[in-house]
Amino acid sequence: MLRQLAERRRLLIEDQLADAMVALSSAIKAGLALAQALEILARQCPRPICQEFQQIVGEYQLGKDLQECLAEAKQRLRSENFALFAAAMEASRESGGRLNETVERIANSVRELQRLERKVQSETAQARTSSLYMALAPAVILVMNYFIDPVHTRMLFTEVPGQLILCLAG
Repeated sequence: MLRQLAERRRLLIEDQLADAMVALSSAIKAGLALAQALEILARQCPRPICQEFQQIVGEYQLGKDLQECLAEAKQRLRSENFALFAAAMEASRESGGRLNETVERIANSVRELQRLERKVQSETAQARTSSLYMALAPAVILVMNYFIDPVHTRMLFTEVPGQLILCLAG
């Protein structure tokens, strides 16, 4: 149950990441420093991504290096998209490039990846449902057969030839 909750939270963060990156890019374009832009994200983004930015900002305000805060968040989240975001921030900081443009490009890439993932999920949903029905079909047929001919159906479980047939089918 905890794994399921953690996975749901991780997926929600993945969904919110592209919007957060666009907001960060806009804040940097407006002339704010990176730390200030992250602070705004921590206050204005929806949950649960705001919690991650709050932790990053909190650790940074306590004196930790921003790159170290991002590296810890990257390990904590285990998200490829966040790892890309953190790497872009580090590269932009080291090379002195335009961080807002880099983050905006990454946000667009993340959105496109999310769109493609959703498309694949929706197009494979029918096949997954069909496979579930196919897996349940033998049990349903066995139950129906029991109501039609209970004597012979019981023989599948009590007689050796019937048990061999069930083992072979299994």
